[in-house]
Amino acid sequence: MALSALALAGACSPSASPNPGLLTLPQLQQRIDPQASNRPARARAVLLELALRNRRLAQELGRLPELHDGGTTDQEVRALERIAYFQQHHPVRVARALERLCPRHQAPGRRFCAPLREIFHRALERELDAGKGDFPLPPGG
Repeated sequence: MALSALALAGACSPSASPNPGLLTLPQLQQRIDPQASNRPARARAVLLELALRNRRLAQELGRLPELHDGGTTDQEVRALERIAYFQQHHPVRVARALERLCPRHQAPGRRFCAPLREIFHRALERELDAGKGDFPLPPGG
């Protein structure tokens, strides 16, 4: 419920400096094997593929603390894949949701976008359904 309140409020986590993100320019220029057995490399591969369709979404997802704890799980990689699949099939809805949940002008020093973190957790719990176009969008969207 608390995460829902964050999503509705559009709150983002404040901090002195943002999380660096898993995507940097050198990584975007490299080709990473999406079938890599190394889970962090697989997560980066999904983010790199996602960046081709929606770079900002990939960058915001790459800042999530779950992907920085050093123990990326198979479930986290699958959650990224679910979000990437959703982006592929519903790009306009995802772009609108991202802009409403994590506006560009909001707190440049924030570590990560808290509402997007909630969406990531919904993807972890398999609560996103691309077939229904069920990407969370705040009220008024």
